[in-house]
Amino acid sequence: MGITSSGGVHQNNGGYIYLTDDICVEYPVFLSLSADAEPLIDTDDTRENRIPLDVTIPMTKERAMKMLSFVDNSDEELSYAVAYLEGTEP
Repeated sequence: MGITSSGGVHQNNGGYIYLTDDICVEYPVFLSLSADAEPLIDTDDTRENRIPLDVTIPMTKERAMKMLSFVDNSDEELSYAVAYLEGTEP
């Protein structure tokens, strides 16, 4: 679920390097494979996403304004996902 798809990128993070208290670099620790044993790293030669979203969160003007607000610290994607999973109108 998301506003935009991942562009086909899929990695399992597990390695962490803490540069400072505020900066952490995460890196993949093993290769993720599809059901056909193909690496799920990026798009194939068609340049199309091979990992589509199950649910696309619609981008509305209200949602965009909340996401760009420096006053409201809510997480619009998380709020939508919770409402969706609870069966209420997102």
